[in-house]
Amino acid sequence: MPLPYRNPLFLYYYNSTQKFFQGFIKLSSADNILSRDLISQKFSPEIYSKFDVTELTFYPQQGGEPSTREAVASFINTFCAPNLKLPINKDQLALVPGVTYTSDLLSQAIFDEGDSLITFAPLYYRFPNDFGDRGLINVESIDGYNSKTNTVELNVEKFEQKFQQLEAEGKPVKAILLVNPRNPDGGVFGLDELKPIVEWAVKK
Repeated sequence: MPLPYRNPLFLYYYNSTQKFFQGFIKLSSADNILSRDLISQKFSPEIYSKFDVTELTFYPQQGGEPSTREAVASFINTFCAPNLKLPINKDQLALVPGVTYTSDLLSQAIFDEGDSLITFAPLYYRFPNDFGDRGLINVESIDGYNSKTNTVELNVEKFEQKFQQLEAEGKPVKAILLVNPRNPDGGVFGLDELKPIVEWAVKK
């Protein structure tokens, strides 16, 4: 028997007696406690006791669980930026699931429609879509491949040329995007390669 009402957000459902219950099912995620007993069998009592059951059967809160954000802040302060005057705390962090989600958020948080972002190529092929589909911004790339050395390079002069071109075309540049380690070739830029680009961007 077909369901009497269906759309992307809400769904009326019925039981075997065909008595309808007025309610809704959230289709945007897959929270499910029905598999809890199956999950619990995978853990020994010693290991399972260390987990909050709800963390195994429900999605975390938006922005990340406090314990996870605390762990990330500690990692950054210890290994990435140990000399900050004001160490990063968990309340300054928002954790999101993946590059696509992050790109979409940034495109709407720091850009206006028609603004531009400069990055380098080769690049992750989805960046123009991830930033542009909803953020409606321009993703402009600079060819970073050096055929003579067979390497990908960051060049301040190329960034400056692209910046001036876009400004002249009325496409203001709001940010640059540096992916490190790189996607898709997997290479890594050193600090001596990144620092000149970052210093150039800060001056802009």
